[in-house]
Amino acid sequence: MSTVQGDDLTERFLRNLVELCVVHCLNHEIPAAPGRPSTTNFAAIDCFVRLVACLVQKHGGGPQLLHRVLTVMVGVMLHDAEERAAAFSSRPYFRIMLGLLSELAPTDASDVGGFACVMTCAACLHAVQPLRVPGFAFAWLELVSHRALMP
Repeated sequence: MSTVQGDDLTERFLRNLVELCVVHCLNHEIPAAPGRPSTTNFAAIDCFVRLVACLVQKHGGGPQLLHRVLTVMVGVMLHDAEERAAAFSSRPYFRIMLGLLSELAPTDASDVGGFACVMTCAACLHAVQPLRVPGFAFAWLELVSHRALMP
C-alpha cells in the first residue's frame, strides 16, 4: 500500500513541478517590441531538466524515472493543449524535451542506459504526435529530427 501512495505522491510532485515550470516560463515572457524580439525566461525549465537528469543518471532513477517524468509531462501537455486550444504555447514543452534529450543522449554505442532514455523520449514523442497535439507540430518535427534522438 505504501508503494502506491509513494507512486501517487511522486506523480503529483512531478505534475506540480512541470506545471510550475510551464507557468513560470509563460508568465515571464517579454513580448516583442520594435527592434527587439520577444524573450522567454527558461530558468525554471532548465533547473527542472537538470534535476531530472541528475536523478536519472546519478541517483539510480534510470529510464523508469524518465518514463514517469515524460508520462506526467505528456499528460500536462495534453491538458494544456485542450484547455488553451489556439493559445497553446509549445515552447516550454519543447525546451523540456530538448533539454532531456541533450542531457541523457548516449555518448557512445555501448551506453545502454542512454539508449533506453532515447527510446523513452521517442515513445513520448509518439504520444504527442501532431495528430493529437497540432499546436506542438513544429516543435515535434524539430525534436524528431534532432541528432540526439537519431544519432
